[in-house]
Amino acid sequence: MYEAYWELTTRPFHRGWDPDYYFPARGHEACLARLAYLIQSREGVAVLLGTSGVGKSTVVRILWNRLSKNISPRVHLCVGGLSAQDILVLLARHADEEEVPWTSSPLEAAEFLRETLSRNAAAGRHAVIVLDDAHLATDSRLWEFLHSLSDLRDRNGAIVTTILVGQMELGRRLLQDSAWEERLSTVSILRALSRRETHQYVEKRLTAAGATRTIFVSHAIDRVYELSGGIPSKINRLCDLALLVGAAEEAEVILPEHVEVVAGEITPGELDRGEPPALAA
Repeated sequence: MYEAYWELTTRPFHRGWDPDYYFPARGHEACLARLAYLIQSREGVAVLLGTSGVGKSTVVRILWNRLSKNISPRVHLCVGGLSAQDILVLLARHADEEEVPWTSSPLEAAEFLRETLSRNAAAGRHAVIVLDDAHLATDSRLWEFLHSLSDLRDRNGAIVTTILVGQMELGRRLLQDSAWEERLSTVSILRALSRRETHQYVEKRLTAAGATRTIFVSHAIDRVYELSGGIPSKINRLCDLALLVGAAEEAEVILPEHVEVVAGEITPGELDRGEPPALAA
């Protein structure tokens, strides 16, 4: 595509996952440190909130790389659109090598998972379950199970740390439920990048892709920040298309006008959406 024109080894703003492209923004690192501490402390339930595209799944992937070997099994499951039965069977299957039949009822799958986690803790390991898109999970049977799961403890603390990942509505729902509020060890909010971090993020990804010279002028990155609000997924989309347009025009560098040309990729609704209010420190 445009890689050869800009003398890059790969697309710097691709949507795939690659740890070499991770930018340690202050907010991301703070959430990582808090989650890692809670897992090491054997706490039961944590919540990670943020708007779409801010990097919640990225935080989970980096977290996996930073945990010690005795943190096992590690299950990361996107639950959007799945029934309680599907979720519980998948959790049981990922937590143990033994095949749990798809025909298992939620009760059977939940009991198998409890037994697996108890054996795991007895062997000196600590499990972590991450439920992504948890704001989309509405089946009451799943929430009843998660509620009971948080009560499973031994002398070292909880035998599994459950991290609920979702958009802001998830936090509001849980904090309005007194039974859940008292079980939450922390509610972390992942916020968008600042203007300065957006500059650093763009340069980090360009360097990781082999850039050896300036490609985006400073004012162009400023415009990317203004249009994206500092949301990494939107930054990626704008920068990727700006590089394509710049190559087509045989430009020497990416200017603010190249970013303006692709600004239609950000919808008016996204531009009007402000930063979510903080729920907890």
